[in-house]
Amino acid sequence: MITRSSTSRLIIIIAGTGLLLVSLAVAWNQTSGTVSGFGRGPFVGLLAGFLLVGVGLLWHRTLVVYRGTAIILLNTVFLVLVLEAGLSLFGKIRNLTPADTAEIQPSRLQDSRKAIPYYRSEEWGDRFWQEYFGTTELSKMYYFPFSVWRHRAHKGEFHNINSDGIRYTPGDHQQDRAVKIFAFGGSTMWGDGSPDFGTIPAFLHQQLVLNLTSPVSVTNFGEVAYCSTQELILLLRELQKGNIPDVVIFYDGINDIYSAYQSGRPDLHHNYGSISEKINTTDQPRSRLSLVRSLLESAIPNTLRLVRTLVRSSSNEPAPANSIANYQTMGVTSDELSTGIIKIYFGNYELVESLSRYYGFRWMFFWQPVVFSGAKKLTPVEEQFTSWGDPPLRDLFQATYQKVNRVSGRYPKFRDLRGVFDTTTDQVYIDYGHVSPQGNRMVAQRMMAEIDEHYGLIDNQNQTRKNGPPKLISHGQP
Repeated sequence: MITRSSTSRLIIIIAGTGLLLVSLAVAWNQTSGTVSGFGRGPFVGLLAGFLLVGVGLLWHRTLVVYRGTAIILLNTVFLVLVLEAGLSLFGKIRNLTPADTAEIQPSRLQDSRKAIPYYRSEEWGDRFWQEYFGTTELSKMYYFPFSVWRHRAHKGEFHNINSDGIRYTPGDHQQDRAVKIFAFGGSTMWGDGSPDFGTIPAFLHQQLVLNLTSPVSVTNFGEVAYCSTQELILLLRELQKGNIPDVVIFYDGINDIYSAYQSGRPDLHHNYGSISEKINTTDQPRSRLSLVRSLLESAIPNTLRLVRTLVRSSSNEPAPANSIANYQTMGVTSDELSTGIIKIYFGNYELVESLSRYYGFRWMFFWQPVVFSGAKKLTPVEEQFTSWGDPPLRDLFQATYQKVNRVSGRYPKFRDLRGVFDTTTDQVYIDYGHVSPQGNRMVAQRMMAEIDEHYGLIDNQNQTRKNGPPKLISHGQP
């Protein structure tokens, strides 16, 4: 039990400690050579000293204030935690918005994709999507020099990626005399939604094996969210290493457009803002405010989202129709941005053309189909994909695809594949741009037909690598 005498001693100790801190702070300030006022350290010591002196002199009132404050804070924390738990449960039950629940409830997307007729008809369909959604390693990236990111190595039943981030192409032959095909692109070339044997490179390999007696190597350089500029960098790095291909294929469009939509610039990669921010703040100590904000965002994200919504709704200014940062919010028009996209894309085309003349490889650029382009008769599910994204994004797609129509005739090794699915009534799209293996097979067949028409089939039967790359019997343009 605390007696009056022990309380008095405690008050004397607290007040005495405060006076000692004040004295030390004054002495510290004098010895530090501060010309006027107090330095930061002495000032903190002085403030703490005065605070302790005040607590000692007003002990009984301090206890009352302390107890009241503690009760209020504890109740506030308890209520916030209860609110956070309730909002989290409510979000899972009601599925607040697709954007909020894309990561919380991947089972909804998994179920919708498993229900696509193509996957239902394949005995491996359920196992594939279980691996795709159930393997966290497939969503992890690591820093990759110059092109910024690549997939981590992974070994599974349907997804196999080596230590360089290259996805496996079944039956691939890495031999000196093998005909080398380099396939570049984003997630559509990588094979999002397809097992290793159902990617575009896999189907290209199958077709080449049927037409050639020599070994065939098709390297899948596709990577999630890659733009054509990142793919050009990958090609340059392979050429630097002396890894010279016979044929190079680029398959792009979607990511060049979407990255520009995000940043308002045609010359940046995906998520440029968040990636550059991590690097820009590496050498700068984080402020206490930013640390507190990060902790709160991690601990009570749903509560903070609710608070922001309430503040926005109570504001005198109307909420913006589109709160997502994009090129329109930055004052850029779809016309000028699409012009920049086309300039960068076909600039990369011309750079590859120059490289091909020096290194002697054949090449071709292919423009991707998307669900809201072409003349395909869409299934009811595919019709739903046409509303994907917000209006500014769809406007940018329309503007860019229209400009591609107008300029494509100037580039003899460019092929627009937006009509590749026009003859099928089956569902091939699994979202706005990714397709099933059935769709990948159709794309690969069209690519091979275009390459054959332009260059002719590859003949490598009577040549060795030391005599240069395998000969291409050309009945088209050189």
